[in-house]
Amino acid sequence: MKIKRIIALLLSICMLFLCGCGKNSPSGANNGNLTGLKTESANLLYCANDTFNPYTLTTKVNMELCQLLFEPLVTLSNNFEPIYRLAESAVQDGKVWSVKLKHAKFSDESLVSADDVIYSFNLAKKCDVYSSSLSHVNSAVKDGEKVNFNLSYNDPFFINLLTFPIIKAESDKITDADSVLFPPIGAGPYVLNDEKTKLGLNPNYYSSPARFGTINLVNAPDKDSVGHYVEVGATDFYYADILDGTIFRMDGKKLTVNQNRLVYIGMNMRMSVFKEPKVRYCLSAAIDREKISKNAYYSNALPAESPLNPAFLSEDNYKTLETKANTKIAIENLEQIGYNILDNSGFRKNNAGRTLEFTLLINADNVYQQEASKIIVSDLREVGIRVTVRALDYENYLSALNSGSFQLYLAEVKVNNNFDLSELIVPGGKCAFGIVGKTQTEESETPQNEETQSTENEETQSNENAMQSTVINNDLTDLVKRYENGTVTISQLVSAVSSQMPFIPVCYRTGILFYNSKIEGINNASSSDLFMSFKNNS
Repeated sequence: MKIKRIIALLLSICMLFLCGCGKNSPSGANNGNLTGLKTESANLLYCANDTFNPYTLTTKVNMELCQLLFEPLVTLSNNFEPIYRLAESAVQDGKVWSVKLKHAKFSDESLVSADDVIYSFNLAKKCDVYSSSLSHVNSAVKDGEKVNFNLSYNDPFFINLLTFPIIKAESDKITDADSVLFPPIGAGPYVLNDEKTKLGLNPNYYSSPARFGTINLVNAPDKDSVGHYVEVGATDFYYADILDGTIFRMDGKKLTVNQNRLVYIGMNMRMSVFKEPKVRYCLSAAIDREKISKNAYYSNALPAESPLNPAFLSEDNYKTLETKANTKIAIENLEQIGYNILDNSGFRKNNAGRTLEFTLLINADNVYQQEASKIIVSDLREVGIRVTVRALDYENYLSALNSGSFQLYLAEVKVNNNFDLSELIVPGGKCAFGIVGKTQTEESETPQNEETQSTENEETQSNENAMQSTVINNDLTDLVKRYENGTVTISQLVSAVSSQMPFIPVCYRTGILFYNSKIEGINNASSSDLFMSFKNNS
């Protein structure tokens, strides 16, 4: 009998070892059988046909899950304040940011090193998600146990860009016996099991264990299936970034997640009418930003109080814009430049009988722009300006912007988390449509497009007035250079942009994190760390 008991015990031990080992997996990389001491679980969506490599995946659901599998050097709060993760500290010295690492381990028990950070940075530079924000980083080099990021200019908010996920160097190249790539090895609070159906606790996580012992994954291979599972309650969490206007409603509670996505009105500065500052001031004062945020974006937006995200702003000297329409100020600006006569239709004209009439270009595929344009037309009608909406499908909308075939346009842009506005205000910037530079002073003031003609833009201006917008934008370009050299503060730059107003900030869009009302303690979330409340070190 003793012999039989001994044999049974040995078999049990063998079975434990067999069950605990991943099939051909790198040690510790796929260890979803480990659930720690916690029994509480949650359900999240994923796509089984997509990868869990944060630098090659293509689906939104897997990108969000990767926030649980991989840690960045820094993540951001919902107010865009940096929170250290794998970084112990980050110190700026001119164009160099030096990052010291915590004593943290990957899920396979190896230490997170400077080499791993540099390897991940090089992947991030080539990845569409991160390449734009890291374009001014010339190199990342090892300095003992630190990593020095060498920038092309002095960026005081570069720390906010250290949100790219850190993977173990070369682990994204590990394959199984069939040459199928394993997910890279991360240092996040969770690890993926071999079947890729669950997340379990990472026993080597550098902080205290995350709150859920197990996260069950529900396969949602496409947008329709995501919507179905959200509506039937198959997931406990769902993030709606509302990029395409879609919100799948989920029963439960919700958190507002701030996004650095600016909605703004741009102007074709080649047109003589926009070279008059008071016209730009009038347009800005007439716009009711609160109404647009509430009625056009269904309260999923924050009214702009300056060119920068109001969620980030904490000091009153940043706030330069009124959030409600100020028709009195708008009309005063018009009257000061001679538009003080009302015609029979209530539109303002000057002594020469010319009225202010504009065409507003919008993306017809964006339902929010459609609703916002209605409010803009109504607001400007209140101060005597006639606006006609020109709605084009996205491809033709973009073509019109690139060719300069517009007067006014409504657009949305993702502002990098270092609050860099140069792409909007410096001639040649990716979103600087209609912004005039030194080499453009001899160009025609209006695009040759009959849909963008108006009586006002045909008016011949004096040489001094014709050069005004070029001077303005050259001044801003010089100011951006001084900011990048560290001789101008962000407050001074924001003040100058607000004063010269090369574009009109309207609002910053927000997203929504829905979650099961039975789950308590979900009180923190940000766009760079949706599952912040999962982590006990947040």
